[in-house]
Amino acid sequence: MTCTAYCSRDGVIGIADGLHFPDACLPIATGSRGHLTFQIVELGERTRKGRAFRVPGVTGRERDHVAYTAVQTFAATILTRNASLRRWPITTNRKEVRS
Repeated sequence: MTCTAYCSRDGVIGIADGLHFPDACLPIATGSRGHLTFQIVELGERTRKGRAFRVPGVTGRERDHVAYTAVQTFAATILTRNASLRRWPITTNRKEVRS
């Protein structure tokens, strides 16, 4: 089953079933739950309480563009390490304008 890894503004990473993720979160990658979990455990940082993982460099106190860059770097690292994972499928609904 395809799952989506995402992170919230404070960098905490979650995995949702399907191609869905909560509002106000950024998608990281899609793929099987096992592959996503393995990469997150290998590359992510543990939170203070040690129950979850977060994107390295994102604490929730930095500026938005710094956090976004850290998330994109983390996503690129995960995607280059595992060929079975994919980027979030972004589609545009552009209609041709005919004059």
